Amino acid sequence: MEKVMTKGNMTPDATKCRSPGPPPHQATFTSTPCCSRKCTCEARKQRNEMHQKIRNWLMEREMMKKNEHSLEEAENKDSGINFSYDSDKENCP
Repeated sequence: MEKVMTKGNMTPDATKCRSPGPPPHQATFTSTPCCSRKCTCEARKQRNEMHQKIRNWLMEREMMKKNEHSLEEAENKDSGINFSYDSDKENCP
């Protein structure tokens, strides 16, 4: 963020920040060289992007788990073909 000198204090450039004024607890910019607050719209946008990435990752993870589970079920599924060596009953003398 670009800094602009105003009355001896460093303030953020009003064209770059939506809230170029000092923080609410300060009357003026004293020792703060630039606006430490993020504009609420930018902060919200960043949070939404992070949450969307997390949601996408979780959905991909769930899909992978479902695919693995369905593959395991397909492997374990009985083919319906009976071989003489399949059953203990048939192998008993």
